[in-house]
Amino acid sequence: ANNHFYQNHAVGGKFGFWYAMPVKPLGLAYDPTNTDLNLNRFAPMGDFDGNVAHGAEDGIFIDRGQQNNKGDVFSSTSYTPRDWSFTISLIDNPNSILTMPDWQRQNLGNPVPAFFRNTTVYKCRDNGIWGRGDYMMVVDSVFSDNLNGATFPGSAGIVYRSTFIGETDNIGNTKCKSCPSWIPYDPNRLRPVIWDLDAPIIGYRSYDAGGGQMLIDVTFTEFKDVKFNLKSPYNGTVRKSGALGGITGPNAIMPKNRYYKVKLNNVDNPVYLYEGNSDAMNGWTVVDVDGSITGQCGASIVGRGAHIRKTYCTQKTSWNAWLCPNNRAPVRSFSFRDAADTSTVLYGPRTTEGRASLRNQSDLFFYRIVDKALTRVEGDFSDYDDGSGAQYAVKFSFGTNIIVNHEYYLVIGESSKTLRKTSISVSDMQEGEWVHFAIPYPPGTTFQIVRDYNNRAVNQTASKAQLLPSNYYFDSTNGLLWVRLEPFDVNWDYYHEIPFKTSASFLTITATCPSGNCERQYSVNSLSSSLSSEPSTNNCELETFARLNYEYRELRPKYVIFNEGFTGNWTLDGGAVANVTSTGLAADGTLSIRIRLLPNAWSFGFFLQRRDTFDPTGYTHLELKVRVSPGFGRQMMWVSALNSSWASIGNRIDLGSPQYTSAGPIDDDDWKFVRIPLTDFKWGNFDALWRLQFGNSEYHPSILFIDSVAFASYDVTQVTKPYPPEPEIPPLNGPGPTVPYSGIVPGDYSPEDNASSALQVKILLALGSIVAALLFFQA
Repeated sequence: ANNHFYQNHAVGGKFGFWYAMPVKPLGLAYDPTNTDLNLNRFAPMGDFDGNVAHGAEDGIFIDRGQQNNKGDVFSSTSYTPRDWSFTISLIDNPNSILTMPDWQRQNLGNPVPAFFRNTTVYKCRDNGIWGRGDYMMVVDSVFSDNLNGATFPGSAGIVYRSTFIGETDNIGNTKCKSCPSWIPYDPNRLRPVIWDLDAPIIGYRSYDAGGGQMLIDVTFTEFKDVKFNLKSPYNGTVRKSGALGGITGPNAIMPKNRYYKVKLNNVDNPVYLYEGNSDAMNGWTVVDVDGSITGQCGASIVGRGAHIRKTYCTQKTSWNAWLCPNNRAPVRSFSFRDAADTSTVLYGPRTTEGRASLRNQSDLFFYRIVDKALTRVEGDFSDYDDGSGAQYAVKFSFGTNIIVNHEYYLVIGESSKTLRKTSISVSDMQEGEWVHFAIPYPPGTTFQIVRDYNNRAVNQTASKAQLLPSNYYFDSTNGLLWVRLEPFDVNWDYYHEIPFKTSASFLTITATCPSGNCERQYSVNSLSSSLSSEPSTNNCELETFARLNYEYRELRPKYVIFNEGFTGNWTLDGGAVANVTSTGLAADGTLSIRIRLLPNAWSFGFFLQRRDTFDPTGYTHLELKVRVSPGFGRQMMWVSALNSSWASIGNRIDLGSPQYTSAGPIDDDDWKFVRIPLTDFKWGNFDALWRLQFGNSEYHPSILFIDSVAFASYDVTQVTKPYPPEPEIPPLNGPGPTVPYSGIVPGDYSPEDNASSALQVKILLALGSIVAALLFFQA
């Protein structure tokens, strides 16, 4: 059962509210011999409404699941709430869910957002809320006087109609009675981290590997830089602040985060990036998609890396960032890693010198060829102990952001290492975008290169001028491999039912080097770029998202393929997978097509087939109605076309894309009407359609229904609607609080006040709140 929390106060302690999510029952129910999994990390959350946390390290903490009764914890734990009401009883082998990896389990059932409503968190030493996982939404809440207001490691986190306050008049007890005498303190007010006076205060902090997070109608106020007047050597120390910031780490902030309707009141820096040479800060990128942060719709705020800015960008010194105007080549996410079965790992002593030496051996030297702009990207560092002493370990795995429609030269370390098997990807490129990469290999090297999900072969071509995603060029004289990435599977997806545009682009290079040695010295200064001009790309989503909204005027009668049965020469070819049924669900009438899809990453699916071919000339759209059988949740379902030679024609289309249905993703909630422009299939002059193939891209079986399939002809008019749509906030699941929520003023009480007289009360409250949260998923 899911517990509900209404109008509680958690005061002091490590965590105010801790969602610990153990994998097995703990406490009196703990059994060390029990090998069954407790799948509470996927269970929908109960109500969390009107609660207050303050004076803790983290006010609300969703991470680091508890392992046992001794209090040991995992290094990280993701919470991915899903609705499995019927799914487990309907899949072929209910026990298989216990052996699935987590990434497959989270594909079962529909995401169920975890709502934190009417929440107040203040004076926490680290985060107001830290939520690792996905589909968490903070609504109508206040975060004040915290080091960081909110951090969401993961995806699909939303903060909506909420306020972040940097500092209030709640000064608190300025003297840390338990601190050593050498720790400075500010006599004018309590600081979140009293022993680190210049720790910046950030409102919303992006995680270095998170993405798809949104702020909608959020206010930031009272984020001011402060200069301390303290005794030497702290006199003049400046404590920075920023409404937006990012965590330091080995990855760059993915530029898919979206911030809308942001309001800034009495804020010195809309953005502040930490000092230091971390990959996250060098590659940090946020697009101001509606102009509410910078006043420039479509402008990009980027970090300090030379590879993500150009001469048209303006340095914002107080932000530790740069501002780049709209209508320039956009920034996308880049990954480069060792793809061998056993990744290469280097070790070195855990000292400053040891880390510097490893960096020289393992950094990715990343040059933009057109202007030789260089950024060094750190490998994936971790601590390692071989039994004789602590060491650093580093894997060849790199992530940052790059400007597309440019050429880059990549090499690892000062000794010019080149990996024998390498994976390269660029995420979320759009139509017309591309990237060229040049990688040095010894003359005489041969290659096997494959691309995209189907591992399609990339073949050698005779010159760089012929470079395509399907072709690579190896300059054997100079020992330089050239590859090209373009987007495929460009589509729309949903986060919290709000559209996002996505794509994939990746390839894997396997090299066979002479004598087994792939190191190659090459001077980037001898390279020149074929880039002639940079494209103009509109990043202002107030304009680009208008294409999701249309009005339709029918021009001619529809050509019906299926409605209460098949029309003309159309029939069903699905074997035991599909059949026409009157016992299932129907959108119109009593008959529909029922499809049983198998658990395959690229399920073959079924066909709507003609006994002859069909000419779709004169029609503009394919339309149908589709839904999932109750209990099977959300599905990624697609359609493509084949000719009479069984050859695929044009693109495969995702039926659940927001550009084809405005009613949300394909799921078990209701029938969805899907309308696809035939031009999106990119059939060209194709006039001999033989089959429409349907399938899904899930890792578990499912049952779907299709009805009212037809070709139609429309005159289409684009209309403008507000974007983004307002998130839907459902009612509470439980009984709700007994007293209506009236809010709390963050400055009305400080946990440092009357510390000695209230010590016992604070301990009991802190222990009580942690225990209650620990029990959250064990009931």
